[in-house]
Amino acid sequence: MDNDIAERPELSHLPGGLRIRLLPRRRSSQAAALVRVHAGAHDAPAAYPGLAHFLEHLLFLGSDRYPPEQGLMPFIQGCGGQLNASTRERHTDFFFQLPAELLEQGLLRLLDMLAHPLLDPAAQLREREVLQAEYLARAQDSETLCDAALGTLLDVEHPFGGFHAGNRDSLPVETDEFQLALRGYHRRFYHAGQIELLLAGPQSVTELQRLSGLAARNLPSGASLERAPAPLRASASWLDVQIPHGAPGLHLCFVLDELPEDNAVALDYLATWISSEMPGSLLANLRAESFCNGLKWREPYRYANQAVVVLTLPLTERGRAQPQEIISRVLGWLTFFARAG
Repeated sequence: MDNDIAERPELSHLPGGLRIRLLPRRRSSQAAALVRVHAGAHDAPAAYPGLAHFLEHLLFLGSDRYPPEQGLMPFIQGCGGQLNASTRERHTDFFFQLPAELLEQGLLRLLDMLAHPLLDPAAQLREREVLQAEYLARAQDSETLCDAALGTLLDVEHPFGGFHAGNRDSLPVETDEFQLALRGYHRRFYHAGQIELLLAGPQSVTELQRLSGLAARNLPSGASLERAPAPLRASASWLDVQIPHGAPGLHLCFVLDELPEDNAVALDYLATWISSEMPGSLLANLRAESFCNGLKWREPYRYANQAVVVLTLPLTERGRAQPQEIISRVLGWLTFFARAG
């Protein structure tokens, strides 16, 4: 889509609690919708790890007005659009892009599946096997394994170290207790007070406002829920992890709590500069001395005033022999950057 407007669209509140942002794109032939539900994996009941991720999958399997074959996914695929969804620690996102003239039809399907999912028991059994396959695949992923190991160093009260992907054992869909928990989670979080909607397209502001009003009327009303995160503290400073088939690497983890309100901008800025490959950059200097082959910034967790940042450096033979020197260089760069900023 053409970028007509550079600034972030203004946030507005509608009756019922829905938060909206409207982004007119006059020269585009495409339109898009992004729904952010302010609840995620860390908000699921502790007895059922993965329930939030499981619900994200189930929402695509039919709703009151649209059976599975007429729902959002086949509709988007049928018109050559794009579709995605993801469950993070404290939010769940649903996104689609499609020809502009079909925006209302796509939005109605999205709203109905969020507000009135079928949650068919037979479909739940089938979809649990999908999550089981995802779990087995991710159990071989080096970043997933590193994050799981990192979780063992944090206070047990914080949900970061818990299991949140969901699998056959953690999702007993056959039981009444699980079904009550699933529907309870949906009622608690899938309402206008917990949802933020972004609409973008060549439509006029008036038309985008009409569509946002349609969204407000099709979602249950409700108040926004405040959930203060547990303190984020590390109980150790060093961990040696052996990952089968993984390349030797150094993972520097920073556990950040009580960050200032504008921490998102600051962390994004820092991530850009620390990943830079320009001459004279941290990465360029480490490569020049044959310590590592790259540097990757990851944020396996960010919410409110907390974040976990992991710097991953694939090590050369020389780097494996001098990890403390690399750590000293990275910390020195961060100290200099902080003073320079």
